[in-house]
Amino acid sequence: MNTFLIGIIVANVLMSYKGFNDLSFFRKYEFHIGSIRSGEQLRMLSSGFLHVDMTHLIFNMLTLYFF
Repeated sequence: MNTFLIGIIVANVLMSYKGFNDLSFFRKYEFHIGSIRSGEQLRMLSSGFLHVDMTHLIFNMLTLYFF
């Protein structure tokens, strides 16, 4: 198995888990057009690592793994 793929999956799980337990963290890094337009371009990348709930996370990681 590719170590890069494992790294992406681990990063997704850790960042999403942090977002599940800390709403302020989730709100700081979620995709929000107004914030991005005001200069927070990091949100375009970080939002790709956040998931709304455990089902969403598991489905996306399995899809990524099989892809």
